[in-house]
Amino acid sequence: MRYLIIYISIMLILLSACKDKSFVLEGRLMKDCDTPEANMEMFLKRNYLLKQKGGEIISEFKSDENGYFRALYVRKNRTNLRLGVHYDDKNHMVLNYIPNNENLNLGNVYYFPITTSIIIHLDVKNSYTSNDTLLYRNYDYSEYPSLEKRKAGPFQSGVLDTMNNVNQMNFPQSYNDSTYELSIRYHIEGQDYKDQYFDVEVCGDEYNHVTLTIE
Repeated sequence: MRYLIIYISIMLILLSACKDKSFVLEGRLMKDCDTPEANMEMFLKRNYLLKQKGGEIISEFKSDENGYFRALYVRKNRTNLRLGVHYDDKNHMVLNYIPNNENLNLGNVYYFPITTSIIIHLDVKNSYTSNDTLLYRNYDYSEYPSLEKRKAGPFQSGVLDTMNNVNQMNFPQSYNDSTYELSIRYHIEGQDYKDQYFDVEVCGDEYNHVTLTIE
């Protein structure tokens, strides 16, 4: 009985020590692909809990003059973490599903949508005629202020369009995601819409390519 009491006491001490263990989350806050965000107020939350909508703030800190940040938090439960920034008198979530209870370096963390460029290709199975029109999703409103672009037939395979300044990155992003998904919705006028999905690399050096099939 004596040994059992000693064993239970040791286990309780170990569990208590484990529960109170501290972990470090660090990274670099970026305004865009090349510009760090200095002196930004930031916070760390535990993910949504059943009885606490929005999660519990467990650490508040600031990025330094070079955008680097370091947050210290204490182990409490196994829910994932959420990283946010505070500006314009509001809290904005930027990164979700961060693993809990381990030391992590997140690398670059973006809190503002990153623009990208897209090259749209056509794979033509049916060229149609000059009486037909292709309509497709427009992302570059600076060049063409409409939700859709139009292209008259007949169609041929090759490059259809190049769009720059595409800014459709949604927040919060998910931990460890280096890409996000976009889609081009298109159709021949009078026919049903189709959606062509593709992945966009965050801060990639090259254009992102997507191919629309015309049948």
